[in-house]
Amino acid sequence: DNLPDTANVKDSGSKVQGSSKLGGQRGGGSSGGKEEEEAKQKLADPQNRARAVDEYSNAIVSYVVSGGTELKKKLESAEQTLKENGVSNKEILGLQQSVKQSVRAQISGQMREAILKNFLTKEKSIQYIQTKKGLNQIIDFAFQADKLGGWDFGGYNGSLQGTVDENIRQVKLEVKDFVKEELKNTLVKKHLHGVDSSIEKDVQELVEFGIKAGVDIDAFLNQWKTTKHHLGFVQVPDGAIPQSLIGSGMADTGQQKQKSGYEYSSDEEKDLMVNQLRMLYMQRSIVGSVRFNFEVSFKIRKLKNGLIKLGISMPDINELEKEGKVLARAKTMEMLKTAFEERATFYENKGAPFELVESKIKGAIKSLEKLGISLDKFDIDSIKDQANVKMYDFARSELENTIMTYEGTKSPAMEKKAQLIVKLLKKIKEETRIDDNFDPDLRFSSVISSA
Repeated sequence: DNLPDTANVKDSGSKVQGSSKLGGQRGGGSSGGKEEEEAKQKLADPQNRARAVDEYSNAIVSYVVSGGTELKKKLESAEQTLKENGVSNKEILGLQQSVKQSVRAQISGQMREAILKNFLTKEKSIQYIQTKKGLNQIIDFAFQADKLGGWDFGGYNGSLQGTVDENIRQVKLEVKDFVKEELKNTLVKKHLHGVDSSIEKDVQELVEFGIKAGVDIDAFLNQWKTTKHHLGFVQVPDGAIPQSLIGSGMADTGQQKQKSGYEYSSDEEKDLMVNQLRMLYMQRSIVGSVRFNFEVSFKIRKLKNGLIKLGISMPDINELEKEGKVLARAKTMEMLKTAFEERATFYENKGAPFELVESKIKGAIKSLEKLGISLDKFDIDSIKDQANVKMYDFARSELENTIMTYEGTKSPAMEKKAQLIVKLLKKIKEETRIDDNFDPDLRFSSVISSA
């Protein structure tokens, strides 16, 4: 179920690391005894105490999530180590509560992701059933986790039901904000580019998502009338919003962000988030669909907020978006080259597998156009020729190896393989000008005649 195996307890740990109490220590021994001196030295070492806190915190998480006798023994042992390092019973209790609350927060975050995925799928579809099942598994786990409070859920958002309701509310608020912003941008694009089936589809999908989230489409249209004058437009595009979808919505309210912990240093966390954000920008540029933009927009916003808290400026974050687009262009171009290399392996240009590769090529070219790279026939032929030349060199070498094997075995299988390679070489030479005097037919026929 991808439930947490560790928890971020840095804040909790710092509260107990400074303790000077020797909790749990009993009995005597002289004040100048060896055992007392060793205990004092152990207490004086903050690293031992910090290590004990981390071990105990992780033991709590494992026991809360999985349960079992062995994990309980491990937890009791870790607790005893804490006491030996001067942590009081009161501080241990506080640490327990803090770690459990951290686990609840992580489970709540998983609920929110599952709710979003379910929200973005069409009802009664296979994806809808699968995402609904995933959400129910998370809720069932929390309900049955007595150590986290069960249905009470330790009072987190009031109860487990309160946590589910709060996550649904947050998802709807996020979707509403996204829909209104993206719908405005899409209508602007419609004004600038005119009738376009892909834009019409995006508008339709945005409106459907918006109504599902409670966007007041009537209010949005009234606001759009003002916005279009500010942008210098004359009128709202006819049919931009399907009339059958107008008339549903709810008022906006504020939204509460859920914090998320990382077990990394500040610099490691910053590097990780920078790489994740750059990758999301790249994926968004390549895919570009409304549904995918929905899914990544929340992750992007969360990462941007996290980077701002870590001291990254907005200009630097905006630069990451540019880098993401550059990576998207490079990645898409690499996808196009790979598709042409796959195309070059076919003995003949027909059949379902070949058509599938052709579809990949067309998709990559269209994606490049969206990314601002327009390839003409010369550019595309150059990429195709490079792939063909690469395959030609490999196939010619393979033909020689096959002929060598055939001459030694006279195997019908080797003869058939050689014939297919000859066919491939001839096809490539028909498509791409290759300056050599090699004749595949002549080379193989000479071998057959000598045999």
